[in-house]
Amino acid sequence: MNPTRAKGKSLTAIPVDENKAVGSVTLNELEYFGVKSPLFMAKTGEKKFEERDIPFKHLRQIVQRLWDKQRVTRAGLYKTYIGRLMDGTVMGDTPPVTLFIPDLGEVDENAREIEFSYTSPAIAIDGETQLQARFDLRSERPETGDVPFAITIHHGISEDHAMKVLHDFNHYAKPISEAKLGVKNIDGPMSVAIGEALKNAGVAEGEFNSAGQVANKKTVAAFGQSMAFIAGYAAGHDALKKSATTWYDVLNTAGTNAINGHCVPMLSSLYTLASAQKAVGGAQPLIWQAAGVLAAEGVNPASMHWDAAFQAYADTAPKKAGKQSVSLRLPALYAALKQG
Repeated sequence: MNPTRAKGKSLTAIPVDENKAVGSVTLNELEYFGVKSPLFMAKTGEKKFEERDIPFKHLRQIVQRLWDKQRVTRAGLYKTYIGRLMDGTVMGDTPPVTLFIPDLGEVDENAREIEFSYTSPAIAIDGETQLQARFDLRSERPETGDVPFAITIHHGISEDHAMKVLHDFNHYAKPISEAKLGVKNIDGPMSVAIGEALKNAGVAEGEFNSAGQVANKKTVAAFGQSMAFIAGYAAGHDALKKSATTWYDVLNTAGTNAINGHCVPMLSSLYTLASAQKAVGGAQPLIWQAAGVLAAEGVNPASMHWDAAFQAYADTAPKKAGKQSVSLRLPALYAALKQG
């Protein structure tokens, strides 16, 4: 009597429709299925691949985009974040990794697994950066390879269809910048510092413009100004060269310690000043950014020359003949705040 043999490899997932399923998997299971590190797949020459893995590389070259320095950097940040999620030191979650398998899978009788042939290639068409972060994290902490995460599977569709999924996910679901979404990042260091400073200054919830760049008639200050001040404080003189948004993603990542304890009292003092002087609350974030740099040097916002800064802001405004760059405006604002 011939023994019953498995038809192929399977993934734990529940069908959504004929060509889509959702489920969970561990990195070790996914690797056993045949999925490799995205960075390895992209950067390694075909001659170094085992013959059975060459179809995976070909598929990725057709469907996926290139890896660049920015993606490598983001994978590093993502690795740290995922590690903290696993440790329970931050709140949050990761979106499902989206897999593309050209072959149509066979759903088991309980609709809990989808089986594919042993030779079916599979790649990630969305969530590659997260997937690379998980590979990198496992290199440091092997036990994380057995931690499950969510996946979405597109199977039995064409390569053109998979490329369209990749495009649409990235075109219509672009990440929202921390400048806009930071107010929702409740355990981000910048957001926490703002909350503490508001409390210390006695600013009520309704007196803070949490969605705007500057204060309005009903509020004392705004989230945009506050973020700019903290970035200026944390980055120091480097913040006189670039927009404050340059540092938001790093500074407001949960678990980082880039903001020291002196920043909060300085920001509290600025809120108190803005409560007394509406013009300060109405000042553009660029001025608050320069004020943050000066505050890091120990100068209290109440001692800064705000009228001079308002004039410097007007004097350095873009002219019709050409645009005044941030790197030129910020030093002028800093000098005005410092010396009047």
